[in-house]
Amino acid sequence: MRDWFGAVSAFGQEIRIYQRGGVKVCRAFIQPLSLTEPERDLSPTPAGGRDGRRYLIITEADAFDGGAGALVECGERRFELLRWEAVGGGSHCEGIMRPRAGECDA
Repeated sequence: MRDWFGAVSAFGQEIRIYQRGGVKVCRAFIQPLSLTEPERDLSPTPAGGRDGRRYLIITEADAFDGGAGALVECGERRFELLRWEAVGGGSHCEGIMRPRAGECDA
């Protein structure tokens, strides 16, 4: 499975993960989980507000080294990691994120 994820990770986006005082750069796929409500996704939230959107992240097996709470940065977007788990026999990990508080353009 690791070879499979290594092949498709070339098409992911570069991200930075801030956790435990350090930063890790890797590649990931990020997609919104609210695909059934596209109109809500197009509406901006008030500055300083936190919307209810959630995002799926699929990334390298060793991307996260701690619990929830890591900051994930992808371009201008910033997310807070809510939870994650290793899947695929350890080939990669999947997690759920939300836009970071105060970010209105995630």
